[in-house]
Amino acid sequence: MRTFKVEQLERAFLEGMVVGYVVGGTPTDTPDLPGWKQIITKVIGTPAFELRDAWTTNGDYSSGFTTLSLDGEVLWIMHYGGYYEQDAHAFLKTALHEQYFNGGIFNGGRGPDVFETEDMLYINDVKQPEFIHFHGKEQIVGRKNGKGHIFGQHWYHGQALIPLIN
Repeated sequence: MRTFKVEQLERAFLEGMVVGYVVGGTPTDTPDLPGWKQIITKVIGTPAFELRDAWTTNGDYSSGFTTLSLDGEVLWIMHYGGYYEQDAHAFLKTALHEQYFNGGIFNGGRGPDVFETEDMLYINDVKQPEFIHFHGKEQIVGRKNGKGHIFGQHWYHGQALIPLIN
């Protein structure tokens, strides 16, 4: 069984995510999961990992998973699901981009603890933050029609599927 340093896989995850969904990566159909979309990114480096982000949605509600693999072996996985109103999708991408690109550290696989604009507030409540095993809930809140409003939330969890070295 292969072993890697935690930081190797964390870096591959972050590098793969900054060129995917958050920057408008082009999703393709997922042959093994009808009705799902995916973005597959080859992470440049040695070794060359593959990041797969796959999801299904009915509009506001969605569920998905992200895997990091090497030579067809899945080494790490994250599951996520919940709902976001269409009004929040662009803001969600911005919050995730902030963490993956500008933050550059793993924070439960999602966005920063807090990210806000004049209209919306993103909150990431990470219950267990380690790359090896993590879970939490993210939420976007703000004002709509003059009242406090929850625009959506996702629950997430994941883990390494191989031993990792600190």
